[in-house]
This record gives sequence, structure tokens and C-alpha cells, in this order.
Amino acid sequence: SQVIALSGINAKDASRVAAGRDGMSALYRYVTSGDGFSTDGSFVQHSFYAYNGGYGVSLLAGIADLTNLLHGSTWAVTDPDADHVVEWVYGAYEPFVYRGNLMDMVRGREISRYGVQDNDAAVDVMVAIIKLSEIAPASDAAAFRSMVKHWLQLDTDKTFLSKVSVDMIVAAKAIIGDPTVAARGEVTAHRRFPAMDRVVHLRPDYGFGLSMSSSRIGNYESINAENAKGWHTGDGMTYLYNSDLSQFNDAFWPTVDSYRLPGTTVLKNTGQTANSRSDRSWVGGVDLGEHYGVTGMELHPVGQTLEARKSWFMFDDEIVALGAGIASSDGVATETVVENRKLAPAGDNVFTVDGVAKPTTAGWSETMVDAQWMHLAGNVPGADIGYYFPDGATVRGQRETRTGTWKQVNSSSAWGSTTPYTRNYLSLSVDHGVNPSGGGYSYVLLP
Repeated sequence: SQVIALSGINAKDASRVAAGRDGMSALYRYVTSGDGFSTDGSFVQHSFYAYNGGYGVSLLAGIADLTNLLHGSTWAVTDPDADHVVEWVYGAYEPFVYRGNLMDMVRGREISRYGVQDNDAAVDVMVAIIKLSEIAPASDAAAFRSMVKHWLQLDTDKTFLSKVSVDMIVAAKAIIGDPTVAARGEVTAHRRFPAMDRVVHLRPDYGFGLSMSSSRIGNYESINAENAKGWHTGDGMTYLYNSDLSQFNDAFWPTVDSYRLPGTTVLKNTGQTANSRSDRSWVGGVDLGEHYGVTGMELHPVGQTLEARKSWFMFDDEIVALGAGIASSDGVATETVVENRKLAPAGDNVFTVDGVAKPTTAGWSETMVDAQWMHLAGNVPGADIGYYFPDGATVRGQRETRTGTWKQVNSSSAWGSTTPYTRNYLSLSVDHGVNPSGGGYSYVLLP
């Protein structure tokens, strides 16, 4: 559509410009399966993958560009379904941009690209929303500018201004400097995206993302030599966002232990077959308005006998995680990873268990029996996290210094950087033993 319309403008061919405009009409339609936007805000691409933050951004940006260009002309968009684009901003993008970072759980294999980490990926979303704010109905235009201003005010390292063209720098500074535009502030909401097995839970002080898979949605996409270690990103991985805005960027993916992602129940040190779907359909949940929600997942990775029933209950100040029916005959030890958090550069964040501060040296590991209360100091103010085990639990804690390269997760010619990065992590896990039967867990995250 862009090529046809622009070539029509260059050739002064009115019918060609109109054809480019009309070609967008097929893109506005909601889908009930397969590729495209669903009414719940999900965007699926390549049939089985959550891609709001990848292909979906390309679509949103392209439509925003061309609609903005044609607005006010003889060839302005008149298709009534174009109003869906405004709906996408609220339903498919605002929930996933947490304080200016675009959640990785809807970015597919693009999480493995060093130049497009979550703070970078949000830039194109903000550009599209700014362009739509220039042509949207007045109430929506005001809301769009308000949400963008909130994100830009939190962009202390000026990621946005360093990556956009001059016209967008001017537009962004105008929004920031406009006293009539009030920054939106934090959102309180619970949003389910059943068409792509994702959940977002937002509170004033934190955001929580949940990434699952099923017979409908693939576990992870790895093609074109990208996302080589995405093994468990669809196994109930939990993303806890707070004031530590660099938690899931700043070389997270090349340095985190990809066998041990937070929230997952896994066979130790075991990956998965890429581009596959479970034989289990049971992933879903319910919500109580915009406030609370519960989500469950029946885990059964392809090629493994491992099974588990995993549930999350999301409230105001806590997320309760319950597991049951954990069983395997794979002959490999099974564990549930409660946490795997990137620490401050020195790796010495204070970690307290039942009132006792544990060693801060790298390499510390301990199996803590009948542990109930844990507290991890955050990397910045407002990033502390508590952990509560209501029945007491045997929990293994570990500090690691890990080094990796982006090429280890993406060996494509465009993104295969061999620059090494070193980061420190603290992990917490519950061991279910080899070939467990009827195993379970219970813990509470206290952001």
C-alpha cells in the first residue's frame, strides 16, 4: 500500500494513490484465527506466535504513516473500519508498554536482536501513536498524547530522542513542553489476551507479564538463526516489571540462564524443540473487572513426558503462584524457577531469608530448608521484591556471574555480535527431584 500510494504521488496518478489507500482496508479487519489482530488485543503472526511487539508494530507504524500522509487530502482514508487502529492503541499496545519498555513476551524472536531491546522496540510504537494523535478524534488524540508524555518523561536516557527523525524530535518535545497535556500516569488494569496465551497485570508500582503456550500458540519461534535459546519463554515465564527499567534489556537475554527462566517448571538443563505446539489446549483464565485475575496453564512440552498444572492468582500487591500434578518419567531432575533476577553491576544486592542476610559474594549457593520469607533489595529504589512460601519450602538460592554474547542467541549476519557481556544474577528454585509424581509448589511474589 505504501509503495503504490507513494509511486502514485510521484507519478501524479490519482487512481494509483487511491489504490494504495484502499489496499489498507483488508488490514483493518479483526480475525478469529491465524494472523492479525483479534478483538482481545492479541496480534498473531506466522500462525502461532504472539507478535504485537514485532510484526504488529510494523503494521501499526505503516498504517499510521500512510494514513497521516493522506489525511486532509482527496485520498483521505474513509473506511469506517479504520477506527480499529485507534482501538489497537488502547487494547493492543498501551498494556504492553511499561514505563517506555515494550514487553518482550510479545516480541517473538526479535528479543534476540541486540539493537532492538525492549526500550528500543517501544520507540516505533510511540512514533506511530504520535502520528495517529495528529489525525485521531479529539478525545483519542488527547489520550494518545497523554500516554506518550508519560513514557517520554520516564525516558531518562533519551532512547526515543536518539533514535527518531527530526520531525519526531520536534513533535515529542512539543508534547513534553505542552502544559495542556497531562502525563497519563500509571495504569491499573488486568488484561487477558486469550488469542495468544498472554496476560498483563498492571498496578501503580509494578507490572506483571505472563507468557504461555498451548495447542493454539507455539512455545517459541526460532528461524533465520534467531532466538536460539528461547526454549522456555512460552512455558509460563513471568516478567516482573518495576522501577528497574533495565531488568529485561541491558544484555538480559545473552546473559540469563535460558534453561531457568522465572516462573517456569522445567527439566534441568534441557531445552525444547523450536516452532512447536503442545498437545494441551488448556490455557485460560478469568478476571474480576480491571482489578484481579486468575490464569492457568496445563504444561506438556513437546518431546517430553513432563506435565504440570500451573496457576497464577493476581491481586493488588501480590501474585500467588501454585503448581500441582508435576510429573515426569524423563529421567531428569525437575525444578520450578521462582526467580532469576538480574542484579546491580556489583552483584551485591542484599538478600534476606527469614530475617537473616545471606552472603553477597558471587558463587554463593544454599539449599534453604523450610524457608518462608525472602526479600531481595532492588537495583534502584522502588525495585525491592518479597517472596513468601506459605507452607514453608526447600528453596535453592544461587548467585551467579554470567558472561554471554548476542551471537549465542542470534547468529544471523545482521545481529550476530560477539561482544561479551557479563551480568550478575540471583536465582531461586524449588526442586521436584528426578521423575516426580504428583509434585507441587506454592509461593507468593510481593512486588
